[in-house]
Amino acid sequence: QFLNVEKMEDIMRERNFQMSALVYPSSAVAMGRDLGIHSFVYGHLTGVVTNDTGVRQVSKTNTVDWPIYNDKGKVTGYEKLTAYWTEYYHDTSASITATYEIVQVENRGTTAQPEVVTQRQDSYSYGALNSGDERAVPYAAKDMLQRRPRDPKTVEALVQECLNELADSMALNLVRQFR
Repeated sequence: QFLNVEKMEDIMRERNFQMSALVYPSSAVAMGRDLGIHSFVYGHLTGVVTNDTGVRQVSKTNTVDWPIYNDKGKVTGYEKLTAYWTEYYHDTSASITATYEIVQVENRGTTAQPEVVTQRQDSYSYGALNSGDERAVPYAAKDMLQRRPRDPKTVEALVQECLNELADSMALNLVRQFR
């Protein structure tokens, strides 16, 4: 992966910010007074867990006795029908845990907030008839054979959804606190 000058500058700005006193709750009160700030919010991601199972294949076989009817609609015998198909399963998931605290400059108080957890998952399954007679496929599996293959959301997309939900949840909690 290549970095252009703009990306490197962004990284350096973030690094300098992370090394400054702004990121430490212990220095928030003094800095808040100097800057005229009422409160600071400090947060930490305490856990990020992702999982991508990859595609799992399960080979299936089913044999049925299919009735043979005469021209009067009477069953005259049975024919053995067999179907062979493959079912494909793919699952992805992400979970993010975060904590945050509010440092109030005026009264030098710190209020720890409850841990926030967001989770997302996506699954997809489909099937393909390999050989045999489709009439032997059980009714529950026929729906799977009609689905088009697709991949579930990537773990990166699920992490982004978790982060968005986390930000929304924390913002809502902060609005409630400062009303």
